[in-house]
This record gives sequence, structure tokens and C-alpha cells, in this order.
Amino acid sequence: MKPIIKTIFFSTLTLLFLFTSCVNKQEEKSSEPNVQDKQEFVNGLPDDPAYFPIAVWLQDAEYAKDYKEIGINLYVAKWGKMTEEYLDLLKEAEMPIICGLDEITKKHIENPIIVGWHMLPDEPDNAQPAKGEKHKYGPCEDPEDTKKKYDTIKAIDSTRPVYLGLGVGISYHGYRGRGGECSGDTTMYPEYTKAGDIFGWDVYPLAGPPQSRVFRDYSYIGYGMDNMMRWAHGKPTWMAIATTRIRKFGLMPNGDNVQSAVWMAIIHGAKGIVYFSHGFYPKLDETGLLNNKPVAEAVKKMNAQITELAPVINSPNVEGLVKVAERPFEQTVDLMVKKYNGDYYIFTIEANGEQFSTSLILDKKIQGKKVEVLYEGRTIDVQDGTFSDTFTKKEGFTHHIYRISGTDDSQKYSNIYNEDFFEGLTNWELNDKNNWEVIEENGVKVLHLKKAGEFGKVRKPSSFAALKNIDASDFELTLEAKCLVDSAVQGRDLAVYFDYQDSLHFYYTHISNDIHKYHNMIGVVNGKDREPIANTFDKPETARLTDYNWHKIKVTQNSSKGEIEVFVDNMITPVHSIIDTTLTHGSIGVGSFDDFGMFKNIQLKYNLDKK
Repeated sequence: MKPIIKTIFFSTLTLLFLFTSCVNKQEEKSSEPNVQDKQEFVNGLPDDPAYFPIAVWLQDAEYAKDYKEIGINLYVAKWGKMTEEYLDLLKEAEMPIICGLDEITKKHIENPIIVGWHMLPDEPDNAQPAKGEKHKYGPCEDPEDTKKKYDTIKAIDSTRPVYLGLGVGISYHGYRGRGGECSGDTTMYPEYTKAGDIFGWDVYPLAGPPQSRVFRDYSYIGYGMDNMMRWAHGKPTWMAIATTRIRKFGLMPNGDNVQSAVWMAIIHGAKGIVYFSHGFYPKLDETGLLNNKPVAEAVKKMNAQITELAPVINSPNVEGLVKVAERPFEQTVDLMVKKYNGDYYIFTIEANGEQFSTSLILDKKIQGKKVEVLYEGRTIDVQDGTFSDTFTKKEGFTHHIYRISGTDDSQKYSNIYNEDFFEGLTNWELNDKNNWEVIEENGVKVLHLKKAGEFGKVRKPSSFAALKNIDASDFELTLEAKCLVDSAVQGRDLAVYFDYQDSLHFYYTHISNDIHKYHNMIGVVNGKDREPIANTFDKPETARLTDYNWHKIKVTQNSSKGEIEVFVDNMITPVHSIIDTTLTHGSIGVGSFDDFGMFKNIQLKYNLDKK
């Protein structure tokens, strides 16, 4: 990467902000855990590997619910002094904030909506207003002075992290907006990072002007993140992402641009994202991200992916197991490799905006024979430890996320059953034939439960369809399901059965829009009324059957250990995870407790019951 002159515009942004309150090695090893995971801030951000900070910068509280709708889970900074009304609105929206420490926030220092302190001035590494002289600037702030401000905040409250925003000099070292002797001096950055617990920084490749060599060059994001991985003493660094047109001679980012910036940052080590939502051309638009519907939809989709992948992204990097086949410089592919729950995740992005095909070479420890390309609906075969894919030329740099099993499924499971319903209901045992049929939806045959069944003496689901001649022990079941009951009905449900031995002996997972003792749970029917063995009382977000959409479901069981996991929509973090050995083998099935719906794309990987 190369340091090129960046435009003076960023000093304008600095003025705006001043007043606001990740390489392969020869052996396999995991990177050191992030200091973000080591630090303990009892009143700070969630201490949960399934949490990834997705923030928006400097927004009014009245828009918090709107930002939450597109997957934002955090506010960073507030314009001007804090008000109690602002805090109340954030509390109502359940939107936490990292904000300035002032008289109001000191008064509400116990308020859990405050999860960190934003230190001023923002971007102290840039030129600072000259004392006593209007419209004039001196050099950057001395890191020692920044450290004193940090110490002052920590003396008042050490239970929350301090967020320090830094500037474009992290990536573009010759940036003139740093002021005088500070310009080009990168030795200051390891000193600045002693004055914070979380760091944010920005470089906006579309801000312009077009003649700038940084223009459209997203590799500056990766280069800057690599620098921060060295300079930040292991503390987390977040990346600020532009989502709007900032200057007349800049460009309006589209969804591809924003995705390129975000994934480039994450692949190079970003532990959080902060979206810059303000637009400045052709006029000031504080909520520019929300108002640009195509970009907002792209951001919403990407945020959902990041949230789903959070446990993976937050896990240590695995080095030495994947490498990119040698390519010319203009066909560079950056990658990040993670291992989570026995699967390997390979995050890739091409770094020059070119179209080409390349191969990824896998270490023999990765034994999977098929690569799933996440969020693209396709798979790639592994041949001789290598798989190939294409990076297409588009506005923004192409990224792919691959998942591959650490083991060969053909070794893990001795049988694979796929149901496409071309043979109708031949392979299924039905509790009431009048309630079930095979229909076609958009060219795909689906299993249709037309109406709810009738309850018997034992309190259990009223409808089931179970696969005949299957007696599985260890298994992985995947399918898609859609509930057809009015979405306003509380407790609407569908069910997936496993270890089904007969109509009075089976497990089932109840999938619902409600959380309750008997809703959204794993239950067991063992010759008597169903009993819940796993609930999600404290996790309302797991009640996902809230609409008429198809939902992906996965159920896994390791019978010898009694391990059962259920996944809904998010195939990485289970909704339920429990150990129970009441039943250890049987068939699988689908149905409902007392509603109706449809099922398709059923695949069962399993081992026969050894007994």
C-alpha cells in the first residue's frame, strides 16, 4: 500500500466533529484474543461473543428506532450537550450510546443506556483550532494531553470503555489536515492509543476529488486497519464507513461500495462498524443513510449477515490453513480465516476492483469436500484440497464468505436423505392424511399442512408427518418452513420432530412468535403430556416466526453425548442448546402444535442407530 495525498476535505469533517460530545504463516495457530475480550467493563458493551457493534455516528435520538430497523445496535457521539429527553428516547428505543461525559451524563452515570464515553476532541491527531484565533489552526494535539483527558474520565468512571476517534492519517500518512509537524508523523499513533479503550477512524474512498489516488481505492481501509492492529496495543479498532455523498466532486456510495468498505475493514481486523450517515451534497441531510432507500436496504441486509456471523468474527483468527494461489499484484485477494464449531469460515475480498478467477489452497486438516458460499445460494466442490471461484468487476470490490466443514461429512454421517416430494407422500407417515398434501409453490414442491389436527388424551402437537424407515442417532437436519396462520396470532407455531419412535415418544422443537413455558422451546413427549426441556424466556429475539416468510431451520443431535441444538434463520448461533438423553434415536418429522404451514428443502444427514 502506498501513502498518497488525501484531500483537505477531511479537516472540514474534523471541524464538524471537534465540537461533538489484520497473512498466512507456515504453522497453524490462532491469533491472540482481542483486548476487547480481556477488558472488563461492567457497565460497558455486552460481554457476549454473539455481539458485534454496528453503530451510527452523531444522530438524534428520535431516529433510534429507524436505525434499529436496519440493524444498528449502538449510537456513538451526540451533537452538543446531553439532555434527559435524549436519554429517555434512547431508553425507549433500547438503543445504547457511547457519549460525552458532561453534567447530565454524570447525573445519570448509573443509566445502563450509557455504555461508553466519547472523548473530545474527536480526531486529536488532526490540526486543532488555534487558541484565541478564529478560523486558524495549529498542529495536532499532543498525545500526552490526550492521555491526561483519558485519565480524567477513567478517574470518574472506570466501569465503561473510553472511545477515541482518530483520523485518516492512520492510512494516508501525508494528509495535510493533520497540521504542520504532525503531518507524516506516525510515531504518535501508538501514543494516542494509550488514551482510549476503543478506537475509531475513517478513510472515505469516494469522498474525492477524483484525481486523488485514494479515490475508489478501498485498499486504504485494509492498510489502515493493519496499522491499527500494530499500534492499538491489542485494543479493539472500529471502522467509520461513509454511506452518503459528502462533497460536490465526490460520489454517492451505493450498496456495493458500502459492503466493500465494511468487509475490507472486518477482514483486516475491525471489531466494530460506525456508519457515517450525514450527507452534505447537494444539501445537508443528517439522516442520509435512512433516506437513501437502496443503500439503507443493502446496509440492513449486510448488518443481518454481520450479526449472524458475530460469533465467528469475534473468534480468533486461524493462520496457516488457507492460502491464495499466486496471482499478479492487480489480482490480490485479502482473506481472514476463522474456525467456529468445527467449521472453517474463509472471508475474502479482492483488493483492486478487477475481475478474475483464483484458487484457494486448503491445508489437509480441512477435510470438507464441499464449500458453501454464504448468502449467495451456491456451493463449490473441493478437488485435491483446492477450490476456485471468480471475483467479478463491479462498483466496489467483490467479497465472498465461504464455509467448509473441518471434517468430511461422508465420514461424519453414513447416510444422506434429501426430500423433494416428487414421490408425493409415499415416504411419510401422517397422523391424519386429510390434513396433508404436496403442492407446488414457485416451481418447487412443498409439503403443505392444510389445517391443525385434533388433540388426544396426551397433550402434544396435534399434527405430524414423520419419515418412514428412518432410525437415526447422530444427525443434522435442515429444512425451510413457513407458517400460514395470521401473523398477529400470539403463539402461532410450527414444529420439527426428532428421535420420533411413535406418536407418544419423541422430541420436538416448537418454533413460534412467542416466548412462553411451552412456546419457542424444545419439548419431550415420553408417554405423557409434553414437557419443556429448553426455553428462551430471556431472549425474545429468538421468537422468529413472526411473518409469512420462509425460515431456515437446523436441528443437530449427538446422541452419545446427548447434545441437541436448534437453529432458526441464524445457522451459526443456536436458539436452543441442551444436553438430554431421554431419547437417543428415531425418525424425524414436521408439523405443528395447533396451526398449519408449509415445509420444503428437507435434508437429513444421519447415522443409523447402532442398537
